[in-house]
Order: sequence, then C-alpha cells, then structure tokens
Amino acid sequence: PQALHWARSWASVEALRKSEKVDRGYTYPGFRTTENDPAEVVRDLEQRVAHPKLPTDLAAVHRLPKTQRIAALIDALDEIYGSHGESTVIFGLYDGSISKALEAEGEEAIPALLEALSTEFRITRSARYQAYSPTRFVLPVQSFEWRILTNLWPSARVFTYTPVPEKWTRLTEEWATVSHLTEPQRWLRILSDDSAGVEKWLDAARVLTYRHNVDTKGWGTLVGLTGPEITALITRRARTILDQKPNWATGDYSLAKQSIEIARSLFRWDSKAGIPILVEAARKAVDPITNGGAQSEDARRILGSELNEVIIDLAKANRLEASHIFRRMTATITLRSTFEDGWFLALCNSSVQRDLELAGVALFDRLAKAAPYETSPNGTIASLITAPLLRVRSFRVFLAALLKNDVPAGLAWWEADELGNPPAIRFEQRHRELYNFALEDVTSIHIPKGQITMVSFGDFFAQKLSQAPGAPNFAMVWSAAERRAGKEALRRWLLNDLDR
Repeated sequence: PQALHWARSWASVEALRKSEKVDRGYTYPGFRTTENDPAEVVRDLEQRVAHPKLPTDLAAVHRLPKTQRIAALIDALDEIYGSHGESTVIFGLYDGSISKALEAEGEEAIPALLEALSTEFRITRSARYQAYSPTRFVLPVQSFEWRILTNLWPSARVFTYTPVPEKWTRLTEEWATVSHLTEPQRWLRILSDDSAGVEKWLDAARVLTYRHNVDTKGWGTLVGLTGPEITALITRRARTILDQKPNWATGDYSLAKQSIEIARSLFRWDSKAGIPILVEAARKAVDPITNGGAQSEDARRILGSELNEVIIDLAKANRLEASHIFRRMTATITLRSTFEDGWFLALCNSSVQRDLELAGVALFDRLAKAAPYETSPNGTIASLITAPLLRVRSFRVFLAALLKNDVPAGLAWWEADELGNPPAIRFEQRHRELYNFALEDVTSIHIPKGQITMVSFGDFFAQKLSQAPGAPNFAMVWSAAERRAGKEALRRWLLNDLDR
C-alpha cells in the first residue's frame, strides 16, 4: 500500500511535468527518473494490493506434475526482487531460486515460456539503475523470461531481445522447426541459412568453432556434415564478407572487425584452410592504419587488439606474415600516439614473442631515435611502463633511452598535509597536467616541503618506472646528482637485472 501511494504521487507529478513541459531543472529535454510508464507501475501495484500472493513455496511447486510446475514457476516470476547498479548489466537474476528452478525444467519449459512471452505485461520487484544517474528502471517479467529462454535455447539469442508480438510469433514458429535438433545443429542451421545475414553467421561460426575445441564429444561431430564441409561453409561466409569493398573514409571499421572474426573462426576449425583467409583479413584490416594521420590513429585504436590476436594466430603457422602485419600495424606509431596495451598483446605473448623480436626492435629503436622527443608526460607511452611489456627486451631498451632525455619537462615538489594524507610528489607541466606520485620514503628527501625543482622528461619516466614491481627507488625531488644515480640504477635494472 505504501509503494502504491508513492507510485500514484509519482504518476501525478509525471503527468504535470509532461503537461507543463517541465524538465526538473535539467537542461536537456526528456529527462526522466525512470524508463517505466508510471501507469504501468501503478497498475501492477494495484493488482498486488488487491490480490496479495504468498511467497512461492518451491518445495510445494516441485511436487506438482511437470506441466503445472512449469506454469507455477512462470506465474511466480513477478516476485523476483532485488536491485543492481552496474550500468553495463541489462538484466540480472537477483532472486535466483525461481529462475533456476524454471531453467532446471529444461527444454520442455520452452513452449510455455514462448506462450508467456507473447502475452506478458507484468513487472517484477527488481530494479536496474545506473551509477551516477538518477534513472531507475523496474524490470519487466518479460526480460527474465527471455533470459531463461535463451539459457535453455542459446541459439535463440541471434533474434535479439525486442518485446514485440511479431517477435514471439516468429520465435514460436522457429522452435516448432528446430525443437528436434541438438543445439549444435541449430547453430549450424543458422550458419547454413543464406538469408540469415552477417551478424548471425558470425555468432554461429564463433559458437561452433569454440565448442568444437572445448568439447569434441558434444560438438565435434555434427549430424549431416563432416569437418571439410563445415570448413567450406565457413569459408563461403568469409568470402562474402571479405569481398565487400570497405569505405575507410567514413571511419566505420565494422567490416574489418567482421572479416577478422570470421577468419579466426575458420582458423579455429581448420587451421590449414584458415591461414590464407586470416592473412587476407589482416592485410585488409591493416590498410587504414598505414595511411597515417588521424584516421590511422582511430583505426589502430579500434582494430589494434583484434589484429594482435590475428598476429598470435598467424605466428603459429606463418611467422614471416605475422611479423609483416605487426610491422605495418605499428609503422605509423609516434610518441604522440595514444598508446594502448592491446597494440602489443602479441609482443607480450610468450609463445610468439621470439618470432616478433626483430619487429619489436625496429619499432622501439625508431621511437627511441626520434629527435627531438615527440612526447610529453601527458603522452600515454608512460601508461605502458607497468604493463607486461616490461618482459620485452626491445621495450626495456627503449625505456632506457627515454631515461637519458634531459629536455626540461616541468616542475616538481613534495608536500604533506595535516589531515593524515600520505606525502606525495606533485608534478606540473606548463601550468597544467598535474600528476601525483605517492612518496613512501620521506627520509630520502633532502629538500624542504614545497621547494620547486625543474625536472626533465627522463626524470618523469624514471618516476613512473620506479612504480613497477621490483624497480629501484626514485624520486623526482631528489638532488640532480641523486636523480642521475637513480636513473642509472633503473637503466641497469632494465638492461641487466630483468634478463636474469
């Protein structure tokens, strides 16, 4: 009753807001505290007040015949309760007991779920909300029914969640067609359907090829097709994607991503047949990266991680091609680039690291020789210092060269307040870009708090490097002689100690 009172008040306020076009002080139009229709929430609460339900007794439900048991569990879904604050999570099964009991009924529950989905209007007692946002959303029962349905029938996910009647009719017809098939056969049917479209082909190829590797007994033998025939089918889908002409000028790299994904699926299924397709997909995807300029940076940011995965695959069978792709992908990198760990996954991969050693040397040697240094402490090359790249010798040689950079970078000082916060080194470049570094050993500092010291780029990189596990200590606010000695210790650590 109390919830119903507040829901009616909210519905009145919402109606007033709409009629007077009031945005509650927010500058952007259409701001709402919820995605739900207030009338929907009021109607649901009125129903709950008028016809209260006792908590579901799962033990009693389990004693019912199967058909009645499934119906009772579907009827109880509106009692699922809880809340979730993760903005990336759409649906969460908060009270798992009811949903798990329904999933335990297996595929026999699917017809009843499809029938319920086609007429469902109820909402649950669960809410979704986003961090740092006032938006709240009371989850409909339909969202949980869809989640349970796709757990029982995973290949139904290719239809996506769109709560419209036509969707449920289409799914009911599909289930009548595929219910006698195994789940691998259903995925294979999607992959074989010329009208399914690229996204569905990609989903099917990914699932079939991963499952083939993980569980040969259940997925390796598919009724009606042999391994070579599946190879031919995935190759045909790959050819359809690869033969499309990309338009890189629009900044849309989805075709490159699709080409890489279908090629990697084929490589997982049949590595020998997959190599030429993988090479072709990688060569096409790397083209926009080699053009230089802003487009090159965008393409590398979007495709860099995927290309590194391809390079790791290729290095197992074609080392020269893997090295060639890596060189092309990194050819336009400068010290002003927005560095990301994903660009160097292959270099950090122990199984292919030696194959790419010369390519890594060429990249970091070129960057180290850039004069004057095209960098600033704001450059994200500093973010890689504590990454797995420290295992790569060519990168460590590059860092050792950066430590020798004596070009003035900014001002540094140390401070400690009276509020109990730990001491910190403060760094400022050109009156902006303030950095804080924790200062754990104040006893090594021989200058007063607040005294400003001019420091170099090498000092800055030494400060960042000293945060890596096992690295020698360093502080930008040491004297010039102490900083020189500290950087030399860091160089020895990079070039000698880490090789042991």
